[in-house]
Amino acid sequence: MTPHEERNWSMFTHFSAFAGLVIPFGNILVPLFIWQLKKNESELIDKQGKAAVNFQITMTMAMIISTLMIFFVIGLPLFFILLFLDVALIIVATVKSARGEDYRYPFSLNLLR
Repeated sequence: MTPHEERNWSMFTHFSAFAGLVIPFGNILVPLFIWQLKKNESELIDKQGKAAVNFQITMTMAMIISTLMIFFVIGLPLFFILLFLDVALIIVATVKSARGEDYRYPFSLNLLR
């Protein structure tokens, strides 16, 4: 795989999390599918795929918790803050991956190793 293809697949792994806006749990399933498909072809894709899936699992768990907290006053503002943070960090990760940089999401649980 050429470095250009490697960067493109890595970038697409992060960007594919936006599928969650259209498909329920697509933010986890689509990056997971791409990572599983390409992880053996490149170390960069393997690292970035794990990072993308781990972050999306973390964000999904946080959004579920914030949704449950809507009955308390903090839930709704927290949900929108998490949504903004998710979109912003996906964009940052996509840009960094396009440059071939190893990006680590902040506040992400390392569930896949």
